[in-house]
Amino acid sequence: MRASTEWQVLTNHLQFLTYFNISMPRSDPVASAPSVPDFISRQVTQARYLFLDAPRHDATRSKAQGPRVVCGGYEACDPGYRVHRTAFRYHSIEHVLHGHGRLVLNGRAHELCPGLTYSYGPRCPHQIEADQADPPRKYFIDFTGRSAAAMLRAAALPSGTARRLVPGGQFAEIMELLIRQGARPGPETDRICSALLQALAGTIAQAPSQADQADSDVRARQTYLQCRELLDRHFLNLTSLGELADRCGLAPAYLCRLFQRFDTDTPYQALIRHRMNHAAAALTRSNHMVKQVAHELGYTDAYQFSRAFKRIHGVSPAAFKAREASTPAD
Repeated sequence: MRASTEWQVLTNHLQFLTYFNISMPRSDPVASAPSVPDFISRQVTQARYLFLDAPRHDATRSKAQGPRVVCGGYEACDPGYRVHRTAFRYHSIEHVLHGHGRLVLNGRAHELCPGLTYSYGPRCPHQIEADQADPPRKYFIDFTGRSAAAMLRAAALPSGTARRLVPGGQFAEIMELLIRQGARPGPETDRICSALLQALAGTIAQAPSQADQADSDVRARQTYLQCRELLDRHFLNLTSLGELADRCGLAPAYLCRLFQRFDTDTPYQALIRHRMNHAAAALTRSNHMVKQVAHELGYTDAYQFSRAFKRIHGVSPAAFKAREASTPAD
């Protein structure tokens, strides 16, 4: 839909920075947003846009100034949303929050789905089509400048490529900052938006893909299971969180986070529960006195052992032993 006169359209419509918060009825979306340039799709049910003054020729800007934001925003696509372009004057990044559809970049098809982040620009044919049953909601940012392509390469998202990231997150936070900045035009708006764009690119560069995140989750669970197995096998020789963390080769704080994700106990609670269950079995199946069992578990203070035992079993070890002794065997 990008017309050959898009530069003039920007010049005519975007003489100042402005901000739109538009809810477009499907019957006549254009009437609801008469100021929106022609290259912005009207096939949306809701949108929030920011537009900057049309940029001058890149020769007036040094490479050090970085890419310049032209426009951007949030769009809730209509079920009939369909954009086919053979080229586009600006560089663009889009990020899908919700919904599905079909994307083709340079002839390569991708599933439009939550988290999909992609870029296109000059000399990059692209097609974006909504799933009619679940149309996408997405952020986009259009920009220009001699360093724009280099910025995209540094973000591991060169023009014509797509990555599946975790949807929303920091990307959404920065885009909302950009949109809000559009509501406060001022002499530094252009520079601030440029800085936010570069922050957005940096966030993309550092963000794990959904596949990477899934791999990370698998590795974390494997680490937890290894630590849990070590605890289950060596609990008699471990008396503290620090000792357990050392045996696992992990920082105590990280070990606690693993158990928080994958267990119902903290690592220390799991350790104490194992040890006190062993103590209960020893008191039930042998003639050992409470002090002897406490000594076997490394307690030098019978009172501390008794407190730990009672936290797990609800009674003191002496009361537990007496109760078990009075219970008839099956």
